[in-house]
Amino acid sequence: MAVTRRRTLVVAASAALVLGAVPAAAAIRSETPDVALNRAFQPVGSASTAFTYDEQGVARGATATVEAFYPGDGTTAVTLELRGLQPFRTYGAHAHVGACTEAPAGAGGHWHFSDAGADPLEEREIWLDVTTDEQGFAKSVALRSHEIPAGDRPMSVVVHALPTDHVTGAAGARLACVTVPF
Repeated sequence: MAVTRRRTLVVAASAALVLGAVPAAAAIRSETPDVALNRAFQPVGSASTAFTYDEQGVARGATATVEAFYPGDGTTAVTLELRGLQPFRTYGAHAHVGACTEAPAGAGGHWHFSDAGADPLEEREIWLDVTTDEQGFAKSVALRSHEIPAGDRPMSVVVHALPTDHVTGAAGARLACVTVPF
């Protein structure tokens, strides 16, 4: 019980620090998400929307919760919560262009904001890297100063084996994928 409370307070405090300076923060604190889903990862062959491609990296039954907020002020906020992963490990995670398939590459490449111009790579994409705690729990928030357009939305979140390289955007092998109706 104490670990759960501490985790909740740490996540809330971290989010408050990050969210304080960004307009989309109000959407996370006070509104219902525009997109909300929770799925358990299943192995290829028995999954339909949440695949684990490597059960050592993302175990069968581990869960992903994704929420997206479109507050109407030209910004986007996306949260990713993962449970049941390896403890004390950092995973890369990104929004991808396609829905998940039985093939790890099926979700295609990273989704990009079309109006992000010369922004740094991280700001042109939705990166949701996480580091798990002792129980395999992690949560991240991506706040972007661009709005996801209605006709060009990402379709999945892929969990990768390594933290994201801030120069190239690479994050290693695709361990799992969850289809998200952004």
